[in-house]
Amino acid sequence: MNMKKKVFSMLALLVAATTGAWAQDPIDLTPNADGTEWTLASSPAYDVELEVEYYDEVTLTDGEAITGLDTYKGQEIWVNYTRSFTADKPSTVCLPFAYTKKTGDGSFYEFTGIEKVGSEYIATMTEPGTSTLTANTPYLYKAATTGDADFSGTYAIPASIEAGTTISGDWTFKGTYSTIEWTSAPEDPTYGFSAQAANDGITQGQFVKVGSYVRIKPMRAYLQYNGSDSQFINARSLTRAAATTSDDTLPETIGVRLISANGEVTAIGTLYTRTGEVSFDSEAWYTLDGKRLNAKPNTKGIYVNNGKKVVIK
Repeated sequence: MNMKKKVFSMLALLVAATTGAWAQDPIDLTPNADGTEWTLASSPAYDVELEVEYYDEVTLTDGEAITGLDTYKGQEIWVNYTRSFTADKPSTVCLPFAYTKKTGDGSFYEFTGIEKVGSEYIATMTEPGTSTLTANTPYLYKAATTGDADFSGTYAIPASIEAGTTISGDWTFKGTYSTIEWTSAPEDPTYGFSAQAANDGITQGQFVKVGSYVRIKPMRAYLQYNGSDSQFINARSLTRAAATTSDDTLPETIGVRLISANGEVTAIGTLYTRTGEVSFDSEAWYTLDGKRLNAKPNTKGIYVNNGKKVVIK
C-alpha cells in the first residue's frame, strides 16, 4: 500500500522596519512518534509561514522491477530509493525520475562513444555539465563513498516510464527497468559492466561480452553493438574463446575512459556483464588516451592507475 509523504516548506519571514526587505532563516521542527504533530524547537522573534504538502509515496526496492510507479505517470510523488555502492567503483544506473545531485554524491557520466586505441576498444563516458540528470537515461555512476546512496525525493514522474538509450555510431548504451536474463548468448553482441575480477581472466572494471546465463538487474544499463561492419560480421556466432584469438571480431572486453566536465581524463577501467557493476584493476596502467600498458611505466608523465591519475616523475 502506498503511503502519504508529508513535506514541509518552511520560510521564516523577517521584516526589516527600515527597508521592508524579507530575510530567510532556518526553523527547527521536531515531530512526534507518528509524525502527526510537529513542535517548534524554539520560538522565533518574527512571523513564520509554514506550508504543508502531502504526496503519494512509493518505495522502490533495488534489484526489483519499478512497476509501482505505473499508477503515477505524469504526477508528482515522493519516491524512496536507495542503492549500495563502493567508493571509486563505478556502476551503471538508469533512474525513472530527474534526480538532482546532492552534496557528497559521486559523479555521473554519459556514454559518448567508442573508439579503437591500438588493439583495444575504449568507451568514453563524459560527465554532463548539469547537476540534474535526465529521467529514463542510462549513466555510469562513480560513488565518492562506500555505503547506501539515497536517491529519495519528490519527483514529477514522466508520462512515459521506459528505460532509454544513448546511441553513438553502431553502439547503444541501453537502460533497463526489469531484469534481463540471457539463457544463451544474445544475437546482437552485448556488453555489461564488471564489479570484480573473474577466474577466466576478466579484469575488474571492464565491459565484457554477454554469454549464456547472464543477468542484468533493473535500473542498470549495458552496451550493445547494432552495426553490420564487415570486420565484426562473424562476432555473433563466435564463442568467448574463439573471439579472443581473432582481430576480426568484436572484442570480449571494452575499456572505459571517464572524462570530467572540464574535459580531463579521471579514470580508465573495463566493463563486464554478469553483475552490471564495475571497479578498476589496481594492477593495470593506462595512458591518458586509454591504451593499456604491460606494466607500471618508467617514463615520466601522467598515467591512470586504479581509477585515478598518477604522475610518474
